Amino acid sequence: MDKLDRIHDTSLRILREIGIRLYHPGLLDIVRQKGIGVSVPTAFFQPDQVMERVNKAPLEFTLYARNPKYNIVIGGNHIECAAGYGCSAIIEADGHRRDTILQDYVTFAKLVHQSAHFNINGGIPGPTLRHRP
Repeated sequence: MDKLDRIHDTSLRILREIGIRLYHPGLLDIVRQKGIGVSVPTAFFQPDQVMERVNKAPLEFTLYARNPKYNIVIGGNHIECAAGYGCSAIIEADGHRRDTILQDYVTFAKLVHQSAHFNINGGIPGPTLRHRP
């Protein structure tokens, strides 16, 4: 079994045995109506239920920009890079670790914007968005 298969099998096991906590009562009702096992607030997904829904996803789709010349296709043989999300700490050049601040977000956004390798910009590269005194 290769590493990708192990990741896939483990994710299905987690969904089946540990489940996902869903705190909205309406969402729990919808999930229950779809045949998913629920023990409030956790939903437990069987592998066949997960794969049935995964198989409904298109092999590729277009992500539309405001300007159509910037539309991009995701999936198939198309590869797009996007910035990673959720950098909670920065390691300075001297090795010192610190929380991410708002200026770090601005810096990361500028780097992504200027890179020829990124056609997608968005999300939150730094969740701890505080101003440093």
